[in-house]
Amino acid sequence: MFSANGKALPPSNTKTLITKVIEAMRDRMPWMVAKKILAEYSVPAGHGWDNTLQAVSTSDLRNVDISGLTDAYVDHLCFGEKSIRLYTFSAKDMAQLRTRIASFQSPAALPLPLTGTALKKAALSDPSLIYVRKAADGITAVYSSVRRKDEQVRINTSAFNAATLKAIGDFDEIIGIQSRRLQAYDVVWLPKKGNTVEVRTDHLVGETKETINNAQQKIYADLHAKSGSHQLVSPVDLFSVIKPIYDNAKEGIVIELAFATSTGSTKHEKMRNHSDCLRREVYHVNGKAALKTQIEPYRIGVTWPVESADGSGIAPELFLEGRATMAGSTAPGLHTATIRKCRNRADYDRVLTKLEEYL
Repeated sequence: MFSANGKALPPSNTKTLITKVIEAMRDRMPWMVAKKILAEYSVPAGHGWDNTLQAVSTSDLRNVDISGLTDAYVDHLCFGEKSIRLYTFSAKDMAQLRTRIASFQSPAALPLPLTGTALKKAALSDPSLIYVRKAADGITAVYSSVRRKDEQVRINTSAFNAATLKAIGDFDEIIGIQSRRLQAYDVVWLPKKGNTVEVRTDHLVGETKETINNAQQKIYADLHAKSGSHQLVSPVDLFSVIKPIYDNAKEGIVIELAFATSTGSTKHEKMRNHSDCLRREVYHVNGKAALKTQIEPYRIGVTWPVESADGSGIAPELFLEGRATMAGSTAPGLHTATIRKCRNRADYDRVLTKLEEYL
């Protein structure tokens, strides 16, 4: 459980609380992000999630900073693995929205998400407001829902009998889709100054774009009702950001790019090594040189590595996933950006600031 100001409540059972927090992290964090958080707060970690849980169950946990760990988890709920939309309200509607959100009767604590049997039995649900945290620079409103997450699982055929193997045919491997439930946390940020609202929806591995878009629409509908507005507000169109970021050779590391060419083709390129910039990749450079006109980017992935004091680093990522039909359009309608691999607000704000600089 977490107190109203985001600090951890004194645990009645240290090992149980740490285990629950790690299990909650497992459902939402990339391992490369989680292992840095675990190290920062002196949590014994193994190679991967299963080994880490085993290490926690058998280790002396007196040096673990439980408050820091739980705070880091709350930070990730607010800033980690998010798809975002920006809405600009009128000053009048924004004032009403702040008042309505601030008056929400927030519980004394934000509970850890449902896990295990309780989560399996939970009904799928739309996002609903569950928690509000006020700060000097604005208001954070947390929405929660139970969503379905589909995961690809490699099926071991060694236990199949001969008849089954014959029926399924000659395949090198078989991949199944395993559906399970997850508790999602979506966030609305209402700054103290200005009229632009951020809606950040969880965008975890295995979630479909349809699920993300549905969550975004449901949350906006709630904000629209609370603002008392008589006019629908469209999300800010982010498409104009793509080309300027790509054209600025000093801006981050481009790890993915899709673009249209003057020859009537489209290309989609990705870098396998995320420390190398696609702008300088030989095939990409030579291909551009053979064209008579500039390329028209419509999709981009950029990362901004952040080095830490111990020499390790993290690399928050921004993805703007437009479609080929948007290239050259006067109203492309790219309303969603995805920001990944952030540990906390500092990582997230660094990427969001880059996005806003190019709007």
